[in-house]
Amino acid sequence: MDSILNEIKTLFLTYGFDAAWIVVLTVALVNVLKKPVVRFAEKTAERTGRDKSAVTRYVGLFPFAVSLLLTFVWALGKEGFRFAALDFGTILSDGVLNGALAVAAYELVKKQLEAYAAKRSAQAIAPVEEAPKTEEPVRQCDPAEAQIEANRILAEVVRNLSEYEPESSARDE
Repeated sequence: MDSILNEIKTLFLTYGFDAAWIVVLTVALVNVLKKPVVRFAEKTAERTGRDKSAVTRYVGLFPFAVSLLLTFVWALGKEGFRFAALDFGTILSDGVLNGALAVAAYELVKKQLEAYAAKRSAQAIAPVEEAPKTEEPVRQCDPAEAQIEANRILAEVVRNLSEYEPESSARDE
């Protein structure tokens, strides 16, 4: 868990507040947007017998689209909503960079959460004969529960990040 917060802190320190909040918000929004699309794809696959990839083919582009939109809105707000003052080349390059950072950050956090959930799952299903006798039986954890636990931990990380106040640094943006 600490490693995830350290990665997010590094993101803020390396790319600055503008990029970091766009990346974090992109990851959160993409996760919210992808769930209904994947659910619809699974229902369509069951109903028609086709592969769900026909519906989810372009889901991988969601982070870039969301990042471009957030970068555009942020730049527009910084310029006082004057379209003529915008540098669209910078917005496009920053949006694509932020989208790539969002994908990388998501995969990094996902792997760390999966490792954390696997570790907790392994602890939960440790050899039963060596487990101390307690009133609660040792429960087996299935992968769906582990994914739910990983999603809960990710939500906790995002919540902690919103409450995080970085130390003042020499580089202010």
